[in-house]
Amino acid sequence: MTSQTSERDSAGLDAVRVTPSTAGGRLMPTGPVPVDVNNLNATWTRLQFVNQQYAGFQRESCDIQRTLWTNIHTLLGQKIALEKSWRDINTAYNSKADELTEMAQNSVAEESKGRNRHLAEQQRFLQHDVDQARQRIHALENGVAVHGSTTGAADHAKGAAIHELDSSENGMTTVRTLELQARIKEMEQDYEHMVGRYKDELSGLEARLSVADQKLKQFEQTTDRTRTMDLVISPAVKREPLSSGIDENVKMEDNEITGRGRRRQPKRARKGRKLEPQNPDMRMALVEYIYKDRRRKPSLSQQVESSKGQHNLHAIMNMPRPRNIHSPSQPNQPPVPSPMDALIDNNQGSSVALEASRSRLEASKRAIRPTPLQRIEQLTGEKTALQKELAKCQRQESANRAFKEEMRMVLDRLQQAVFEWRRAQREIDADFNVSLQQGVDTASIKVSIQSRDV
Repeated sequence: MTSQTSERDSAGLDAVRVTPSTAGGRLMPTGPVPVDVNNLNATWTRLQFVNQQYAGFQRESCDIQRTLWTNIHTLLGQKIALEKSWRDINTAYNSKADELTEMAQNSVAEESKGRNRHLAEQQRFLQHDVDQARQRIHALENGVAVHGSTTGAADHAKGAAIHELDSSENGMTTVRTLELQARIKEMEQDYEHMVGRYKDELSGLEARLSVADQKLKQFEQTTDRTRTMDLVISPAVKREPLSSGIDENVKMEDNEITGRGRRRQPKRARKGRKLEPQNPDMRMALVEYIYKDRRRKPSLSQQVESSKGQHNLHAIMNMPRPRNIHSPSQPNQPPVPSPMDALIDNNQGSSVALEASRSRLEASKRAIRPTPLQRIEQLTGEKTALQKELAKCQRQESANRAFKEEMRMVLDRLQQAVFEWRRAQREIDADFNVSLQQGVDTASIKVSIQSRDV
């Protein structure tokens, strides 16, 4: 193939003639078009490569088809084998089911035959018993008709037969009755003990609940009282030192012109007027609070102390005090009280400032009062404790409800047991009456037989 290609290339080159171009000076073909050998070689190479790829693809497709048909034949063989095995299994299952059905039918038939034979035997036995009973009744009727005059002997024999029946046949019935009565008594005792224990627990829980309610009420009252005090008493009244109303620096000066004495108050004494609230609403609220507090019934010791210090209190009330309105006063008379003192005196009360002494004032200044934050923390802690107590009480209440439900179920069971016991007692009484009647019949039969023998 290579030699043929070289021969064609040489022939093509010989056939081409080139001459220089006069216009451009380039070689231009004068004969046929030349053949590009390189392109032909490349095309031939690609064609061979494509042929090789096609041959490879064809071989692969043949292999794939062969594998596919092999798998198809294998699957067909497996399908045929599975169908055969399923057919065998179905045949075996049907045969086994038929066999079991036949066995079940045979067993049911045999059982029915056995029951029929048993019922027939029972019917024969019952018929025999009925015949015997009829014979006995007929014999008893004949004996009663023939020996109607022997009633005393019959009564004596009847009593003996009843005693014998009581001792032999009804002995077990009496024992069973006694056992049931003892069991019922034990159940009643257990129930009473359980009810008593539950009642004790309930009383204890109710006591604890009442204590918790009292604590909660006390906490609410304390909180309301503290809130009322915080609203009624202003911060200025809390912070300012209380004045006793005794002014030692007040001096009497003689007026050179008039000759009469006048009272002069220094500037330090005038500052005491800040103790009185400037707000009229706050002033009236403070007066009302003090008045309500003083209207409470005092104890015996408080009454004694009040009677002892009544004179001193009157003297302190009449001492000079800083006033909002300076009214003139005579030197030989007590000063005119302030409007606040007049209100307190009309309401038969007093103010903290009038009752306070200098030592109490100093002690109140040195006393460490809790800050609002500390008070809030304290009240929050008390509230948390009360909430815990309330949660505990709620849990106890739920436990009480559960206990009541359990007791209700116990009562239901006890009532059911009592009902069962009464029903058993009625059955025992019925059995005893039946046995007694049978004993009477047996005694009458014995009497008739004895009279016939005689």
